[in-house]
Amino acid sequence: RKHTMTSTVRFTPLCGARTEDPPCYLLEIDEFCILLDCGWNDTFDLDMLEPLKKIAPRVDAVLLSHPDLYHLGALPYAVANFGLKAPIFSTIPVYKMGQMFMYDAFQSANSNEDFTIFNLDDVDNAFENWKQLKFGQRLSFENPDSGVTTERGVGIDVYPHAAGHSIGGTVWRITKENDEIVYAIDYNNKKERHLNGTFFLENLSRPTLLITDAYNALSVQRTRRDRDSELLERIISTLRSNGSVLLPTDTAARVLELLMILDQQWNSNRALAIYSIVFLTHVSYNTVEFAKSQLEWMSSDVMNSFEKTRDNPFTLKHVHVCHNLAELNALPRPLVVLASPATLGYGFARDVFVEMAANPNNTVIFTDRGLPHSMARTLTDPDAPPASLTLKVGKRIPLEGEELKEYERKQREEQLAEDERKQQEQEEEDRKRRKRALAEKKARLENARGDSATDTDMMYMDLDAEADEVLAEVDKLELTKNPFSVDRLDILASQFASERLGHPLFPNIEVHREWDEYGEKDEAFSRLAEQQTLAESGRDPKMAGLGIDVDPSFGFSATDEAKRPTKCISSTITVPIKCTVRYIDFEGRSDGRSIKNILTHIAPRKLILVHGTPEAIEHLQQHCEKALKNLCRAVLAPDLGECLNLTSDISILKTKLRDTLLEAMDFVTVGVEGAQYDLAYMDALLTSSGPAMPSLDLLPPAKIPVGHPALYVGDIKLSDLKDVLARNGFAVQLQQGVLMANGCVAVRREEVDGVLRVNVTGVLSEDYFKVR
Repeated sequence: RKHTMTSTVRFTPLCGARTEDPPCYLLEIDEFCILLDCGWNDTFDLDMLEPLKKIAPRVDAVLLSHPDLYHLGALPYAVANFGLKAPIFSTIPVYKMGQMFMYDAFQSANSNEDFTIFNLDDVDNAFENWKQLKFGQRLSFENPDSGVTTERGVGIDVYPHAAGHSIGGTVWRITKENDEIVYAIDYNNKKERHLNGTFFLENLSRPTLLITDAYNALSVQRTRRDRDSELLERIISTLRSNGSVLLPTDTAARVLELLMILDQQWNSNRALAIYSIVFLTHVSYNTVEFAKSQLEWMSSDVMNSFEKTRDNPFTLKHVHVCHNLAELNALPRPLVVLASPATLGYGFARDVFVEMAANPNNTVIFTDRGLPHSMARTLTDPDAPPASLTLKVGKRIPLEGEELKEYERKQREEQLAEDERKQQEQEEEDRKRRKRALAEKKARLENARGDSATDTDMMYMDLDAEADEVLAEVDKLELTKNPFSVDRLDILASQFASERLGHPLFPNIEVHREWDEYGEKDEAFSRLAEQQTLAESGRDPKMAGLGIDVDPSFGFSATDEAKRPTKCISSTITVPIKCTVRYIDFEGRSDGRSIKNILTHIAPRKLILVHGTPEAIEHLQQHCEKALKNLCRAVLAPDLGECLNLTSDISILKTKLRDTLLEAMDFVTVGVEGAQYDLAYMDALLTSSGPAMPSLDLLPPAKIPVGHPALYVGDIKLSDLKDVLARNGFAVQLQQGVLMANGCVAVRREEVDGVLRVNVTGVLSEDYFKVR
């Protein structure tokens, strides 16, 4: 008797299907909804978020892969406007660097126009309901600590694994019962200076469903050494020709690799010390500080170097951290500028490009292709490089004259309205507090009446009656403050009445005050001192809770903007492109060859391809259908909004194991570290009665068979087998996929009808039988 699995799996692309648009996908396991990434681009097109708007209230959990705008940029807007209340899960660096990306995006957009789509408060609110994880950490949605409030997530576990590409970048593994779903986009299997490649995908085998991208399916990468050499040669030759270099880059992800390359080159070549390296974003200081504190998330080389020398590689002795154009202009030319964003859509990178483009000595090096139709993609088009660009340039200037007076008048009116609102709220709160106090007094008096009357009680019967009249009219009274204490109400006659036996006593309410080694604490003075300290140090209250010191020159202090009212002005200019423009691939993604090898090795039972040009997706789809013909049941490439039903068609039987059978089984541990299993071969009797779950029990001794066919579990690598044979005294050589032992026995891996087999051929000898 077989029971078909009841879990249903559905997948719907909300954005990033058959296009290079940002990734955002809905994965439904039974009724539990998981949002995979929540990206946006720097055009902030609201129409792109319409599919997300429809399903946002149903989302139970959000899983984020990388910290850039491309993977989490829509979160602040979705949380503020779409009712997205689900907990958000990511690694610690994605959380911290994600904040840097969103702060910088807002400040950059707001510096060129009156940006109202979201603000810093929306960013803070989006990052409040965040759960931070470590690589390999198991998260169970049925655990109350996960923040998931629904019971639909029972049985679903998720595991984050390193993806490369960006610090904290994640490949997500989602499991329920015998289903294993892997979500892997924008991963890198190659090691870099500051990041290791992803090891998880190389050890993954036969998941139920793999969701991956085809963004780089058609790309061919040169070696890292060649790319590093070209980048440094271009920069150094430009500097020595009295030209400056601009590298448009992101805020806090790929820029870390570029900073390490340049700083290490400047360290090794002292002659370059006369040229400045500038890191220019609104959050550059904080980005570097966060990088210093997250070395455990970086490559093994970075960790080993730090453990040996105790020198933090992100001290960046040759890098000037700037937060505005004034600081940049104060540095001598020529120089190297790394500025955000990589697309040149707005921000410092665009401003610096406008300044540098007309000088033929200058060079602009793009390390990212940028978005379709973006300024970066236009400039790097090898077929039709533009001779000039017509740009709309915006900037902020201080208000003056009548505009300043009008602004100040509106500010005063708003302040008066706010003060009046607060006063009304305070009066309402005082009225409620007084009402509660009188009600409590009445309750105490009634309790006193319930006791046996005494002479003292009789003395105050008339006072009790007076208190009842006061309480009956409490909503109509306007009580004034007791002049003896700001915390007490007017003294009523009932306050002199004893609740129980006692003597008349003037009411005395003791105020509990806190003391420290300096005397009585004054909360008002403490708040004032804290604000003054923040103002003197230049710290922004929005950044004060991030746990790091902030540079006094930090570029987006709310207090500074309040003191200097500004307005945006824009103009249209034509920029001649006379500088040298180059594209060098430092995107940190696996190339087409690596992607194909990884997919062939993983051999998922079902494969979904998303996020890439139609040509790239079609190319990779055809390759997988051919290479995985007998292994992958379906290679799917859904359109935007298309819902795929991916429910597993595996028939399973759930049973109970009797203790007697479990004790008789001989378990063997197989697999590699981190993915080990205990397996055993068994012969058992299946018994079932009624609707109860069937059970397995020991066979009668007479029916237990003798021996069983050999079965190989897992995968085998000839390199591992080579080590085993060498340890047992064989002379082994591995050439062109054939392992030779003692020159007379050959071991080969072969795949027949999707089944991996190991063939041993050789001379009939003692060595042959030993190897076999």
